[in-house]
Amino acid sequence: MDRHILKTQAIPKWSNQKYIKLWYQLAIIEEERTGRKVHVDHIVPLKGKLVCGLHCEDNMQLLFAEDNISKGNKYVV
Repeated sequence: MDRHILKTQAIPKWSNQKYIKLWYQLAIIEEERTGRKVHVDHIVPLKGKLVCGLHCEDNMQLLFAEDNISKGNKYVV
């Protein structure tokens, strides 16, 4: 399934779009500050093997790109 479609389907009505946008703005700020690529990561993957998360501000975190890529599509406790 296309990632954009997956995200769209995973957005709950109660999510705060301003805060979601802020996560992506913070990623840019951190990239400029550290000189390293930063990803907005879904803590609980949108489409995982055991669990599926939501595209909302409470399910996001910033990770350096290499850490996010090594995590893959897993929910790491």
